Amino acid sequence: MNIIQNTLEFSDQFLWELVLWCCGRDNLDLDTRTITTIKFRNGHTRAYRGACWTTKNGGRFYIELGDSSRFPHTCTLHGVTTTTEDRIEGLVLVTAHELTHVKQHKMWWHARDTTPSGRNPRGLSQILEREGELRGGLVLELFKRNREALLTEWRRYGSNDPDWNIVQKKILTAAKDM
Repeated sequence: MNIIQNTLEFSDQFLWELVLWCCGRDNLDLDTRTITTIKFRNGHTRAYRGACWTTKNGGRFYIELGDSSRFPHTCTLHGVTTTTEDRIEGLVLVTAHELTHVKQHKMWWHARDTTPSGRNPRGLSQILEREGELRGGLVLELFKRNREALLTEWRRYGSNDPDWNIVQKKILTAAKDM
């Protein structure tokens, strides 16, 4: 099974390059081997949204993007206001937000193990969501500063590029070895 499941107009390779770039930002610094599945799909009701599920072995998440008519889009969540001008910026923002949750998974599991009820302490989810919004916004600002160069880099693989198949196999092997 591929890590990326995709119904968007962007290639799997483009999306993986975006994920790798987001993971490598200083404010995320996430090991991609902790990602088990990412689903990218078209949405119909919002500009974008996402959700993340984590286990002790890592995280999986989905990202849903609305059509172009929903952009530009300004959103305020947990006291953080972010503006995305188009679908690509929405994709960067929500990807970084959900990757933040994958990074946080150790904190969640530790919190579960240290509370008498086995549940997250009250208020933890709001703290984690705010952190996701802040980190997502920081990654989006970095993307906006380097947009054209990054888009060129992310499109370097063609859809049938044999090098991409090698990269994908290495990703899957690393994930299984965890």
